[in-house]
Amino acid sequence: MARSVGIDRQQVIATAAALADQAGLEALTLAQVAAQLGVRLPSLYNHVDGLPGLRRELALLGQRQLLERLSRAAIGKAGEAALIAVGLAYRRYVLEHPGVYTASVRAPTPDDAEMQQVSQAIIEVLLAVLEPYRLNQESAIHAIRGLRSIAHGFTTLELAGGFGLALDHDESFLRLLRAYVAGLEAERLEIGDYQSLISPPKSYFWTIAYYRFELCVSGITGWRLDPVFCSSDRSRRRSDRAASCMGIITATSSQA
Repeated sequence: MARSVGIDRQQVIATAAALADQAGLEALTLAQVAAQLGVRLPSLYNHVDGLPGLRRELALLGQRQLLERLSRAAIGKAGEAALIAVGLAYRRYVLEHPGVYTASVRAPTPDDAEMQQVSQAIIEVLLAVLEPYRLNQESAIHAIRGLRSIAHGFTTLELAGGFGLALDHDESFLRLLRAYVAGLEAERLEIGDYQSLISPPKSYFWTIAYYRFELCVSGITGWRLDPVFCSSDRSRRRSDRAASCMGIITATSSQA
């Protein structure tokens, strides 16, 4: 069947996206889209497979737009800076395109290869951002769900007028993201401590190297760690292990 003169598929989707963002996805109808485009309603069926087909197109649009935002936010950043930037970009997109975002929330069906591909691309971006935290595959997916839930939950309340107190929303969301990052950092340290029990990391041996040999007046050998190297709790724990090791070495040397 010939397409309607004057409009195309992209115009239909763009018009529907604008209407969904203005009034909400649930309020969107084909009649509204047709009226906005100045065409008869049946003409839209030349471009989309009814309202379900139009919503699917909006979901794909939302996924693609979100992928672009998150990818752009992560460029040139790593660790906490990358996660904060991605979280802020996620929230900003939802606030700017609430209707389209709502369409994109549901997980794609197994038979929708195009949606599956875009969804997987978003996951890959987030996995790359989480890479410095050395999470296994399962933990990384849990972390992605956590970040998504933070952004979705906060913005849902925000858009619904759920925050009535006169406190800055941006500051509240930033604190939430920082708490999330702190949790990931704590998990990373636990993973590092566990791995050090199996195979001590190179920095463990370098900790020993950072000790300074000092000959005291009494003739007793003392060891002191550079304070800069002990700036984190993890470093202090390693320095304690290294100190124990040095104590053994010193004792052995004295007995020799």
